[in-house]
Amino acid sequence: MLARTPIEKTSWRSWLMLALLCLAFLLSLVDRLLLSLMVEPIKADLDLTDTQIGLIQGLAFVVLYSGLAIPVGRYVDRNSRIPLVSGGVALWSLMTAACGLSSTPLALALGRAGVGVGESTLAPAAPSLIADSFPKARLGLAMSIFALGASLGAGLSLMLGGAITHALEVSGPISLPVVGTLQAADAGGPPPTEIVCEQGDAKGGIASSKGHANQTTSPTLPQSRPALRWYKLQ
Repeated sequence: MLARTPIEKTSWRSWLMLALLCLAFLLSLVDRLLLSLMVEPIKADLDLTDTQIGLIQGLAFVVLYSGLAIPVGRYVDRNSRIPLVSGGVALWSLMTAACGLSSTPLALALGRAGVGVGESTLAPAAPSLIADSFPKARLGLAMSIFALGASLGAGLSLMLGGAITHALEVSGPISLPVVGTLQAADAGGPPPTEIVCEQGDAKGGIASSKGHANQTTSPTLPQSRPALRWYKLQ
């Protein structure tokens, strides 16, 4: 029976780097998917069709995200990866903020494309860094932890995104440094109405009591909640 080879000890710096890469992967999924919760408000605010919002949300991101995969991979093989990942995280964070402040379809599409450029740096560089920092016996565990960031990011983008969107709908104006005052535009809607129904008798006439038509009033229809159309600079 062969003796089991002892597993090489992994330094705490490698685990810290793995945690940071997992966090970056998580945030990239949040920034990527959060826009899906705002499709209808963005369409209403920028007057976009379904085709236009689909091109902005999907094509503008995917073309550069997938198109840069091979060039970035070749760069990773020949150059330092940590500055590349750091620059990518900074770029997609800035572009995500730019998407939130966009007031035209073109600006939103350019911001979305910038998010794709920034996130394209993480997928090739992270596995390379992990493979160089962990022994072969620990590599499967390390890659599993890194991949966990994608699942957590996708879930958090929907759970936290929905909660944040609701909080912004009911909040007042928000003042931010440099940016200014942000105000959620209320899409409004018609006031609640009452529907009055007249009950007919078996002969098709109007049933009456003491000379007055017997009327029943339906409960007041609930008014739909205000839609968060987008955030306007004031």
